[in-house]
Amino acid sequence: DPVSENGSKEVLKVADLELMPIKDLKNVQPKLEKAELVQRLVTKRVKKKNEYRFPVLTEEEIKRVEKIKKYQAKKILKGHTDILSFHPSGKFKDMDKSVQAFYMSIDEVTNELYRTFLFDLLIQNRKEDFILAKPNQQAWGEIEGSFKPMIEHYFSHPAYNYYPVVNVPYRGAQMFCAWLTEVVNEEAQRKNKTPINPIRLPIYEEWLYVVGDHGERTEGLPWSGQNYKTSNSPNAVLFYNKEGSIEAIEHDLYNRGIGPAPEFYCSWASIHSCNHLIGNVAEWIHPNQNFSEKGYATGGGWMDGVEFYQMEHPPLKYPLSGHPNVGFRFVFTHLHDRGLEPDKQED
Repeated sequence: DPVSENGSKEVLKVADLELMPIKDLKNVQPKLEKAELVQRLVTKRVKKKNEYRFPVLTEEEIKRVEKIKKYQAKKILKGHTDILSFHPSGKFKDMDKSVQAFYMSIDEVTNELYRTFLFDLLIQNRKEDFILAKPNQQAWGEIEGSFKPMIEHYFSHPAYNYYPVVNVPYRGAQMFCAWLTEVVNEEAQRKNKTPINPIRLPIYEEWLYVVGDHGERTEGLPWSGQNYKTSNSPNAVLFYNKEGSIEAIEHDLYNRGIGPAPEFYCSWASIHSCNHLIGNVAEWIHPNQNFSEKGYATGGGWMDGVEFYQMEHPPLKYPLSGHPNVGFRFVFTHLHDRGLEPDKQED
């Protein structure tokens, strides 16, 4: 364990070192008894960076990055319902907990939006950050099933643009949130508008507050009637019964044996306008007093059975390097208890 400047012990795990930027690794090296480990990690990281074949962006791709950044910034600054859902402050009915008002993205972060983030890192020549944040696509080959083609296609092929990004390192999700905050607030400064609070991963209570109808319930399935589907449906991935079976469905890419569903295939099952809060992919959550460690995800994913969709099911720990069953969405705290009214929003 390293010792801080004030003499107290700091717990620094190997997993934390693996995800730490080189400059930070060099800073902690003198504090570690096993400095040799840090040096090996630094050497490995530099070698990996030098050997990695970074994408060479076309002029069209660079223009696309700027277009998406402007679109996201414009919509987020307006609290627009195209991409955000507003949730007023409130208390839980059966828990002694409350949440402050916040905005939540209506969809999980998609492959296209996450690629935009990575491409923008390259445009800024932040290659080390790119290495840290890029999805661990090899994880597709580590799960049971015929998923190896996903290693090459899921994150990069345009057919999967609007599917939730998965295999994202926990640190990568946090880096994305910091990047998007910067994108939005740079636009706010240009437009002489009030900047937003930092974009971040949701804490568990915020997620539970939304799926439980703004604190009304904390148990059971969140939908009316407590039902889930096992019939032929492009939404079957949301409601797969682990003990049953699903026949070949109309959109065969969406069933449990293949992978997640795209973000727009669940509007009928949305909760307070948020899609896929339950099922599709489990979602990274921000550490708090109840889940103080990094690496927890909640909501159940396409690899899980319906028992994982129960609101009372606790978040699960996943590898910090990312997992095919895990994606994420973002939130930011809102200082007022009323969001921008939809009819006052501009296109």
